[in-house]
Amino acid sequence: DPATVDPLGPENTLYLLVSGLLRLTGSDRRRVIRLARYLGAVRSRMGYVGRDRNRALYLETIRRALPGLPDRGAEKILFDFWTNHQASFLELFLSPGLSPEALESWVTFEGLEHLEQAIDAGQGALLSTMHMGDERLLHILLALKGFPIRALSADFADYGWAARRARLKAAGAFHPLETGHSHRWMFRSLAAGEAVFMALSGFGGPRGAWVDLMGREVLFSSAPARLALRTGAPLPTTACLRRPDGSCLGR
Repeated sequence: DPATVDPLGPENTLYLLVSGLLRLTGSDRRRVIRLARYLGAVRSRMGYVGRDRNRALYLETIRRALPGLPDRGAEKILFDFWTNHQASFLELFLSPGLSPEALESWVTFEGLEHLEQAIDAGQGALLSTMHMGDERLLHILLALKGFPIRALSADFADYGWAARRARLKAAGAFHPLETGHSHRWMFRSLAAGEAVFMALSGFGGPRGAWVDLMGREVLFSSAPARLALRTGAPLPTTACLRRPDGSCLGR
């Protein structure tokens, strides 16, 4: 609620500044990717300042997951992570203006026939993904391709108003977002032949499943699997991966 959040707080200020900067410089995506690489280099040195997520902690996690990895390899992974993070952040402000004609420069799809078959069968589809690459951009791009998409999203109530607006506006311009606690809409959407999009690595809840992921226990949501068993809807997994040129591979 904007009335309860400091309008000039650091988070709101950051989002407003970036939004204004991109409006001034235009939406040339190549320029944005160059900016993301610069910001990625800065963030790979700083991490999240003041949140106990410093550079050393990130590198320690990478080395634990990939024992024997040379220091240069760990540094490269950290740089790539932050570059993707910053590209995804900047794309928040570009994506509401996306058009179907721009898709080719943003993404290359592989395996769309699996989703097409699921939709054509009339059972809908449960699209499950991970928080990797740019999962938010993926359901926007699929909606632009003409697929009937409805996505489960956090409501970002604990974010500043500018951050919340940017995050919800990015996808809400293209397809419905569901941010409530009732999940009845999922059954209705599947019955209508729509694709329901959700992140496995979101909040797992009391019925989540603990998974060993690269040396750490991660609580995954079991909701997609339970819904698939109950409804008979297919459960294709998907991801939106960042390529070296900054564009995405959707598969």
